[in-house]
Amino acid sequence: MIKDLRLWSFSNYLEFIGFRKESLYDPDFLKKFFVTGKEYEEFVLDYAVELPMGLERYFLK
Repeated sequence: MIKDLRLWSFSNYLEFIGFRKESLYDPDFLKKFFVTGKEYEEFVLDYAVELPMGLERYFLK
C-alpha cells in the first residue's frame, strides 16, 4: 500500500495527471470522462478513503 498515489509506478495515474509521459495508455480514454488531468486527479482524491489505523507499516516508501 502507498499513501501517495504518485508513488505507485504500476498505474496510469501519473500519465492521466500529466506527471509522466508513456505510450502504454490511451489518452483518448481519459478525455471521454474528464476534460483535464487535474479534473481526474481531483476526482480520484475526492474518493480516496482513509485506511484503518495500524496499516502504515505496510506502506511502500
